[in-house]
Amino acid sequence: MARETRPDLGDNPELFTLVFNSIKDGISVLDKELTIVRVNPTMERWFSHEMPLVGKKCFEAYHGAHQPCNPCPSIRALEAKSPAEEAVPYQGPGGEILGWRELHSFPLVDESSNIVGVLELVRDVTEKRKYEDLLKQENECLKELDEIRQAFIIKATHELKTPVTNITGAIQLFEAMADPEAAGGTRSILAVLSRGSKRLQRLIMKLLDFSRAELKKLELDVQIVDLVPTVKDIINELEYKIKESDHRIALNLPPACVVRADQLRIEEVIINLLMNAIKYTPRNGKITVALDATPTHVKFTVADSGVGLTEEEKGILFTKFGSIHRRQYQGKIEVYGTGVGLFVSREIVEAHGGKIWAESEGRDKGSAFSFIIPKNA
Repeated sequence: MARETRPDLGDNPELFTLVFNSIKDGISVLDKELTIVRVNPTMERWFSHEMPLVGKKCFEAYHGAHQPCNPCPSIRALEAKSPAEEAVPYQGPGGEILGWRELHSFPLVDESSNIVGVLELVRDVTEKRKYEDLLKQENECLKELDEIRQAFIIKATHELKTPVTNITGAIQLFEAMADPEAAGGTRSILAVLSRGSKRLQRLIMKLLDFSRAELKKLELDVQIVDLVPTVKDIINELEYKIKESDHRIALNLPPACVVRADQLRIEEVIINLLMNAIKYTPRNGKITVALDATPTHVKFTVADSGVGLTEEEKGILFTKFGSIHRRQYQGKIEVYGTGVGLFVSREIVEAHGGKIWAESEGRDKGSAFSFIIPKNA
């Protein structure tokens, strides 16, 4: 028995009709006057209340209008001789809007490059629009909540600022009044109180600057500052933390390094970078602090022999809440960071017209944090 042969799909004379009728999106062919020439079954199903569609104007059959829609992608496609698209509402028999469809119009060109009509590809995007609208509403709610959070932080930190300042002032007064010959325990307690109050002040300032940085309202109090004594004072202030970890500090400072900057905020950046080096360097580590000056700029660097940074960690440093969990593989260090300090540091440095960055060859290979600012910020 002879084997029955089937023609290839490409040889099927009904191929165009087969494809045309199988596409699940709506397809409508119009002539240059926007009269419907042919539609696929999807369009017939969507607009069954307007059947027959062929021979009617598209705006009459699809939109119940007496003139072309504005904007009309099919008219644009005919005029510009290029594809056009638009999201348009579709209506029920009573004129109520039932949903949305994306209309993609493509000019039809004959062998002589003359435009003879338009092919409309129509896709129902009602559910997509619902989700987009819902997402937009949720984003508005989140934005409102974020504004409330920012306002709360600013108000709360301002409320905390005054009593903490008073406490710090009282401690300084007690230190000045204390008898130099008094028992070491008394002066030790005062030193602990002094360090704690200063830390509270720094935390409050960090929170304030964080909120201002988010709102892009970070204002600088620029003055002439010599960074050399500033760096030395900060190291003296953090000496107790350095001794706790038995770190060695190497200083590479010029005799003087004068810039125009906001002293309190540059101090905040330096403290943040030094505290990071102290936290993420195992005991008996080495931390190098350097200041370099050119005729126009000043560069500050803190290099350590600590746990280092992976490429992934370097990618999220200085971002808002770009917290990382760094641990030394030998198990000496395990610290979670909030990411707030480095984010605020970046905003402060950039407000001075500078740049901040980190370098590391990888885990357990140490790291170096640097920033550079112009001398006349």
